[in-house]
Amino acid sequence: MRHGHREAQDRFLELGTALGFDAARTYTRAHPTDGVWVFGRETGMLKGLPAAAVEVIVSESSKAIGGSVHRLEIVSPVLGILVVHEEEIRRRLTRAGASDAHIAAAIARDALTIDEHIHHSKQRLQRWTFAQLHWAWSRAVPNGRCPQPPGHLMRQSA
Repeated sequence: MRHGHREAQDRFLELGTALGFDAARTYTRAHPTDGVWVFGRETGMLKGLPAAAVEVIVSESSKAIGGSVHRLEIVSPVLGILVVHEEEIRRRLTRAGASDAHIAAAIARDALTIDEHIHHSKQRLQRWTFAQLHWAWSRAVPNGRCPQPPGHLMRQSA
């Protein structure tokens, strides 16, 4: 697992815990996710149901992105989040010798692929950047620091 992937996963789990959810690295063995928030005991009959689930995108092909979307659809949380970790993608492609233009195009292509999947999904899915996840985390987690939101917090399905 890449450092950026683990970093995004940890931020998502810490954010969920700070918001009062039970957080876990995966939903189930049969339906693994990169993280999930479930409703806790105090929610009565909702206990154990997935409130949010995340898939972190760090080096995905179009086919793999589709698999991540499908995984979120199967888990069927109240909100499915696809976090595009641009910094990790940039680091990986820079190490591979890619130009800045190629890197920007790859990140834009991933975002477009995700948005196309979101548009066709019947689930509530959103595309977040790592900066957006970090901002939300910094607002909810004690000692989190991020002075301004990075634009719109989320990109959501219609």
